[in-house]
Amino acid sequence: MRVMGEIVSDELLEAVDSCIFCSATGLTRSGTLVQDVPPVCVLECSECRAEMVDQLPKREFLDKLYTGGNYVGFLDGSERLTSALARRLAAAMIEGCSPSATIRILDFGGGSGSLGRAVAAFFSDRGSHCRIAVVDIKSTGVGSGIEFFTPEDFDKCTETFDVILCSAVVEHLRDPGVRLRSLFNRLAEGGWIYVRSPQLGGLKRVRASWFRWPRHLSDFGPAFWQRFPSIFDWKIDVVWSRASRPETEWRTKPVSTVVAIALKAPCFLELGFRRLFRLNVACSYPLVGGWEFLGQKISDSR
Repeated sequence: MRVMGEIVSDELLEAVDSCIFCSATGLTRSGTLVQDVPPVCVLECSECRAEMVDQLPKREFLDKLYTGGNYVGFLDGSERLTSALARRLAAAMIEGCSPSATIRILDFGGGSGSLGRAVAAFFSDRGSHCRIAVVDIKSTGVGSGIEFFTPEDFDKCTETFDVILCSAVVEHLRDPGVRLRSLFNRLAEGGWIYVRSPQLGGLKRVRASWFRWPRHLSDFGPAFWQRFPSIFDWKIDVVWSRASRPETEWRTKPVSTVVAIALKAPCFLELGFRRLFRLNVACSYPLVGGWEFLGQKISDSR
């Protein structure tokens, strides 16, 4: 089985013995095989409900994979999708911010920083001054005025940020739990963190290539995010925890867009029903293809 044109050999794999998110050891096989030889299958954590591969590619393999010439950040080159997401984020965040404030924005794994720039534009329209930083493996395409960090350099950084964006990144990481904890520690009190990830659920059993191994190493959605803040001890007000909008456009991929909307519609209907009757807003419908989370860090004074 070739997924994304890569087969990872035995010598480039490391076995997983605990959850790469919460470190729990209660892992069970889900039955999804993402590579035949050597076999690589998907595990589910009984504690946080994240799913992950049972063998991780070694760092040298991933470094070579992502430093190739075909790597781009999510949404890079899709101005309409970037602008639409930035508009939704700004609408949720901007009301509580002082117009004259300096807003520090971190676009983690942001490629050229297109999403960070788009969010900053909405704050700037209100008179705020924005400083943007990007963390990624390559600085290709990062515009002037944006501070760039490699992951290693960012580990040495002590600055805090008012907005942290992490769109379609976590599923690529060998150590997502460590990275998410680190990002939350860099979030200023009252700051906002946005995370978007694929959420295939049972869909990957229909077609394993949708998992996108070996670029994607994990899969997590509503069941995970419902538990995540308490497991990680995040003091956070949850603004969104919902199916993400389709990442394709009518003009370029009409069939994919129709399928995405059809799969996500039951989730939005369920969330609307629960809000209408003031029920728990956590969604149980799993076949959404992607999930997004937006939260605001609670200050210690509350």
